[in-house]
Amino acid sequence: MKATSFWRFNLGHELAALLLASLALGAGAWYSVEQLERRYLQLHREDAQRVGALLEEHLAEASLQLDRFTALPADLQRSSTHLLLPAFSDVYQLGDQLQVKRVLTASPGTRVFPGFSFASSRIRSYLEQAPDDRAVSSVITRGLEDEIASVYVASGDTARGFWLGRVNLAYLNVFLRRYSQGSGLPLLLVSHDGFVMLASDPEMGVPAVDLSLATAGSRTPYRLTYLQRDWLPVVATDNGLGGHIVSLIPADQLAFQRRQVLLPILAAAGLALAVFLWKNHRLHRLLFAPVGRFTARLQQLRAELADPQMRPLSPAPVVSRFREMSQIQSGFEDLLAAIRERDLALQQKLRTSLTAAAIAHEINLPLSTIRLRCQQADQQLHQGGLSPEQTRELVRDLEAESQQVSRVIERMRMLLRNVQTELLPTDLASVVNSAITQHKRQFRDQGVRLERQGLQGHRLIVMADATQLQMAIGNLLRNAIEAQVALAPEQRLVQVSLRRQGDQAQLVVADRGPGFDLDPEADTLFRSSKAGGTGLGLFVVRTTLTNHHGSLTIGRSETLGGAEMCLELPLSCSSEKYSQLPMALALDNPYGRSS
Repeated sequence: MKATSFWRFNLGHELAALLLASLALGAGAWYSVEQLERRYLQLHREDAQRVGALLEEHLAEASLQLDRFTALPADLQRSSTHLLLPAFSDVYQLGDQLQVKRVLTASPGTRVFPGFSFASSRIRSYLEQAPDDRAVSSVITRGLEDEIASVYVASGDTARGFWLGRVNLAYLNVFLRRYSQGSGLPLLLVSHDGFVMLASDPEMGVPAVDLSLATAGSRTPYRLTYLQRDWLPVVATDNGLGGHIVSLIPADQLAFQRRQVLLPILAAAGLALAVFLWKNHRLHRLLFAPVGRFTARLQQLRAELADPQMRPLSPAPVVSRFREMSQIQSGFEDLLAAIRERDLALQQKLRTSLTAAAIAHEINLPLSTIRLRCQQADQQLHQGGLSPEQTRELVRDLEAESQQVSRVIERMRMLLRNVQTELLPTDLASVVNSAITQHKRQFRDQGVRLERQGLQGHRLIVMADATQLQMAIGNLLRNAIEAQVALAPEQRLVQVSLRRQGDQAQLVVADRGPGFDLDPEADTLFRSSKAGGTGLGLFVVRTTLTNHHGSLTIGRSETLGGAEMCLELPLSCSSEKYSQLPMALALDNPYGRSS
């Protein structure tokens, strides 16, 4: 097999795919054009069919006139022929052998006389059929007597004699002209042998239509020339007329429709080819050409090293050959270092700004309330003073808001304390038990029951700052207690479970409270659903876990129905094992340092 370059291989495959796509697009476009033209011709054929049906109705009315006329007495027939048969130019009474017995009326120049026989004419088969068995209502052909266009309508039978009427062509010509003006397309009345009997334009000059070619397919290759234009004849089926209605369609209109569809397809294919060539040219210049030169230089170096006659290369030429690669590697490492440094700086700024915004918001709320209450008290003093009860109420409100400010400041102090983190081997169960003991009085005062699972019998050693971790767990316990204040005392319950999950220690704190209004994972700052809550408690917990390379997951407890806080910390039997954690964990700590 002949070796080829990756560039040529890729170019060949893309070019083949582009050609296949272009062929598929072209085939689809050509098929669409064929369907559009077929549908277009079909619509015009249906229009011509409707014109033929209307013309057949007119001839049926003329035949009804002839039937009524033949039922009249002979003296009335002779005196009222022109009044009762306005649609006919000639009316003949025929005998048994299809000979003319009587000529009631005849157009000037006719060669029909009493004794003239229609036995050898083209309409013999039509006349010999019973009225109920006739497949057509009329016969459109050239008259035997004068070889001009004729439309015959027969009445009667063998028992009472035949009557043959020749329809006035002017009567039909007006009909064709009216419908041709409405559609804008020429119409022809053609006999079965292709002879043009009538045309909507008398000056058309089309003597005959080859019906075998005009009805060969939906897209007609047969064309006629009229008014210095090419026309496609569309032939309607004979459903009882005795001839055909032919509609002429401009051939240039179909060509225009074909161009309207195919030209955008060709333009799109050309644009795709231009984009393909431009893209591959840039790809070859920016990627494949440098790689090819580098590969050629490596092959040259390999040949020189394998040749025993070549003297050993000194380090200087070798270093010179790989100087470009060294520069690329150095630039890439500098770029990674800059990205890492920028990412750490952005994380530090984001956390600092979010913390400052949260603290400012929580402190401004109680301070605004204190300022408002002071303004109200000042107004009341100017209006007449404060009663003892109003004074006590004002003092209680100011004291409550002051305590709120104190709690925010205390949370801020704990948050700032988390900046320095000393990680040492710590028994997680012991830290959890200490946090529970610290909040034992609050459990008792609020009437909240406590259930413990997995806190006795085994030790889970993690690398942690015990004080920070105890504060974080205390925050979760305090939140669980305060979230159940609205419940009845017998319904208040907090579950604390500790278990090992692979190489992680997992601590779960669940309660029966209302849970969280918002998904904390989708919110940068946790928002408390408790009345008077600051929302900084969970932020302190998340910051503490970040410093301990752990994670916090907040959801809804399946057993209790309230909030469920899940803390995960990596297990570590010694500080040596902790030092082997991936470097990515250390980069997630923008506040403190790991020991």
